[in-house]
Amino acid sequence: MHNEYDRLASDYHWLVEDDLLSGEFFLTRHRSLLDSLSPDARILDCACGIGSDAIGLARCGYQVAASDQSASFVAEAERRARAAAVNIRFVTCQWDDLPACFRDPFDLILCTGNSISHTLNRIAALRALAAMRTVLKSGGTLLLDTRNWEKLRREKVRASVADYVVERHGLRCISIYLWEYQAHWDAQHKVEVLLIFEQDGRVSTRRYVLTYRPVRYIDLRACLEEARFAIHKSDYNDAADRYEIEATRVEK
Repeated sequence: MHNEYDRLASDYHWLVEDDLLSGEFFLTRHRSLLDSLSPDARILDCACGIGSDAIGLARCGYQVAASDQSASFVAEAERRARAAAVNIRFVTCQWDDLPACFRDPFDLILCTGNSISHTLNRIAALRALAAMRTVLKSGGTLLLDTRNWEKLRREKVRASVADYVVERHGLRCISIYLWEYQAHWDAQHKVEVLLIFEQDGRVSTRRYVLTYRPVRYIDLRACLEEARFAIHKSDYNDAADRYEIEATRVEK
């Protein structure tokens, strides 16, 4: 998986619109959650990608750290952070290694961007969540999001096309996802991401084949509870394409 994600790092920004890329969408959507934190709260984005949300949070004055399993994504995030003139500690590490990389606990941890679907199985997901819990303060919040895999597998859409065109520096891009479905939920699935570029009447393409493991909502809730999180907010909807869960570290 990492080789394909490493290759994608320099093109990932084409998959998101400008408000997502700047981090403004995250800040606006989660204003009530952020307002509940102290102005100098410690925040970890443990699936930081190219750093958009981490950079947006750092601009607001929070103490931000960020990690990702892909060295190329971390390098791109570091480049973007330097350009934004914000101070963020970036680390390349697996979720299991978070406790070894971060000693001081965080008030808020982000595991967003559908990242939890890259765990290989339920045991790996539990290990990842347990590691996140270890570096989270008692009573701290874990924010996690994912695709609605029940909906995607139920509808079995073969191709999904972005409903927006991204245009930057005179180059236009539209992204297409070509989904592969396995008979069993726990099997590794694949999705081909096709980027179609147009500039001055010339068209070119780039493609990436990524792996993932779809996760049922009920199973994700069970994993969070087993990892000793209390779920206090969820916007899961059977008809929605994605959903978020806010969970609190509890002591039992």
